[in-house]
Order: sequence, then structure tokens, then C-alpha cells
Amino acid sequence: MRLNEIVNNWNSGRDVTIKTSGSTGKPKTIQLPHELIRWSANNTKKALRLNHENVLICIDVNKIGGRMMMYRSLIFDWDYSVVSPSADPMATIHQKHSYTFVSLVPYQLDHILRNPESVKKLLRFNNVLLGGSKVSSTLLSKIQELGTDSTTQFWHSYGMTETASHIALRNLSKKQTKFKALDGVYLSLSEHNTLVIEIPDVGISVSTNDVVELYPDGFEYLGRVDDVVNSGGIKLQLHDVENQITRAIHPIDLTFFCWKVDDELLGEKLVFVGIKNQAKIEERIKQHIQSVYAPKLFLWTDEFDYLESGKIDRQKTVKRLIEIGS
Repeated sequence: MRLNEIVNNWNSGRDVTIKTSGSTGKPKTIQLPHELIRWSANNTKKALRLNHENVLICIDVNKIGGRMMMYRSLIFDWDYSVVSPSADPMATIHQKHSYTFVSLVPYQLDHILRNPESVKKLLRFNNVLLGGSKVSSTLLSKIQELGTDSTTQFWHSYGMTETASHIALRNLSKKQTKFKALDGVYLSLSEHNTLVIEIPDVGISVSTNDVVELYPDGFEYLGRVDDVVNSGGIKLQLHDVENQITRAIHPIDLTFFCWKVDDELLGEKLVFVGIKNQAKIEERIKQHIQSVYAPKLFLWTDEFDYLESGKIDRQKTVKRLIEIGS
């Protein structure tokens, strides 16, 4: 949808039609009621202690993250500007801009932090909302290093299209490891140990494919059900393996992910995919990680493939690299 269509549709009071990203199954087109969107906007404003904001929208407005930034602005009569999504949206704005609130995907933040001028612009914001995918240990360390130089608060969101974006947040600037649910959100586990979200105030109940560890004061995200590698009967959670690898290669700053491929002997085997081959990385990983958790295949590339949502397309990247014999 174009910007004027989004505004006109919202002002008409009709339910919002939008495509999901696949968090709860195959991507599909759904309708979100105004009541849910307003509930989400009000609870985000409360949780982040937002006032009258000047919003920079630099993620796709046809996805729930960008769309909700527009709806919040319309609901609260905030000033807002929309720029085309790019790897480093800070490059498009003035050095002394007056924006206070922005939403980014981790991929964008990673690129911003590589440019000192972009970092200066980023630290003029009061709140930076991260969503769409996980925040790696390396990126988290960089965020927390910034915390000593700025009052900017970095928030990591958990949610999905079906819940009108996030239903839980963690403050990365304060080194929070657990997501805390917004007021009015009730969480439980299904018989498959996946997260179930209920928002009674707006009649929402969503069963997810996400595996979490629930605590009285929040939850930790462990990964998706399909992010498990069954290698020789041992189930490996990709999120856990990636954290182990990050610790093993520290202080080397390496962009990578893990995935899986079929294997005649093991059933599935763990695959490591990194940006630009770095000497001795494979050796270092094998030395510092138990063999059962170590990748069985290492692939290297100059760039990853990405989904429209901004998330890495792990399956497509691995398939491409195997086909070209990386």
C-alpha cells in the first residue's frame, strides 16, 4: 500500500489487511481490528514512556513493524517522516536531526554501527526499537558499549503480525536478558513447550512456534520449533549453538548464522555460514566447543540472502552456497 492509502484506510475505521511474516505458520493475509492496534499503540507508549514524538520510519510500511510506526503516529498525532528502507537509514538524514523515535531491524543497526557519523545521528534518538529478528551477542555488546556515551534507550521487541507487533520488550541498554510482557498480556506454554499469547482485553489468543523459557518476571526466547537440528538423535537448538560459537570466537567480530542440511548418517547436520572466510575460525570453534555442538560443514560468502522482512533467508543462502560449491 502507498502511504496515502494507509492513512485513508486507517481514517475509514475499517479493519487493517496485512500479510504475516510466518511466525505462527505459513505467511498469510489477515485482518487486524482497530481495537487491537490501538491497544498495542497505547501499551507501547506506556512501556517506553513516550510523549509527543518525532518519528523516523525507515522500515517497510507494508510489514507490521513499519505499519505500526505509522499507526502510532496517526493515533497520537505525532510528527513522522517515511524514508525508503536501506541498510543504513541514518545516512539519509541530517546530522542535527530532531527525530526522537525510530524502529530498526538488527541488520540495519549492524550497518549503522560501522559508520561513526551514522552512530552520532543514531544517538540523537531517545528510543530505538529493534525487532524482526534476534539480536546477536556481538550486536548486543556493541549496543551496551554505546550505553555509556548516550541516554538513548535500545529496546528489543518480541511479537508478530497477529498481535499487531510486539507484546513484550527488553531494555538492551540496561542489559535485560528477559522479555517482559506488556500490561494485559498473559503467557503460557503449550503441550509442545511453545509460547501461547493471550490478550483478553481485545479477545486475542495466538499459539506460536516459538520455544521459550518462562519465568515469573518474563521469558527468554530460545528459538523456533523448526530451528532445532536433530543430528544423530541429539537435538541442537540453533540459538544456543550460535551463542556458544560467539563466545568461542570472542573477541573476533564475525557475522554468521547456523542452519541445517540433510545427512545420510546423522539425519541432519549443523551448518555454519559466515561472511568472508577468516583464518583459523573453524579450528577455533572446534577447539572451544564440544564436538556434538560443533558445525559439521563450514560455508563462506560475501553476502547473505534476505527475506522481504529483513531477516536472513538461511535456507536460501545455504542452498545457494552448496550449489555453487562454496
